[in-house]
Amino acid sequence: MKPANILFRSPDSLAITDFGIAKDVGSENLVRKQLTMDGELMGTLYYISPEQIQGAEADRRSDLYSLGVIMYKMLTGKHPFTGATPTDVFQAHLHAPIPALPPEFATLQPLLDGLLAKDPDERFQSTDDLLMGLNWQEWS
Repeated sequence: MKPANILFRSPDSLAITDFGIAKDVGSENLVRKQLTMDGELMGTLYYISPEQIQGAEADRRSDLYSLGVIMYKMLTGKHPFTGATPTDVFQAHLHAPIPALPPEFATLQPLLDGLLAKDPDERFQSTDDLLMGLNWQEWS
């Protein structure tokens, strides 16, 4: 997921497009048909998740990582992980600490941390988890 994949239909409705690296997980016998090959690096440099860089299978948590990158960029105008070369950017995704948000957005840091955790098991596990985090954020 990247900003170009988010299209606004109206002020209160959006669509997510371009599922070029999507997988068909709807199968009665639970066999996954992959639309990409295992181990193949697919993604956009600034929005790719650490597990994709390492050649592991991407899942919804990978999309949540990309959403965290989008959130950071929306709030700061900058990418959270940068470098002089693509390899440097990949290394930043893998090893650089999650950047701190500016003071005016500091209350959103726990959400960002839950989206950009390097280990997918430490990220929000689903959009339901993210929504619970958003609801908690409203009251803190």
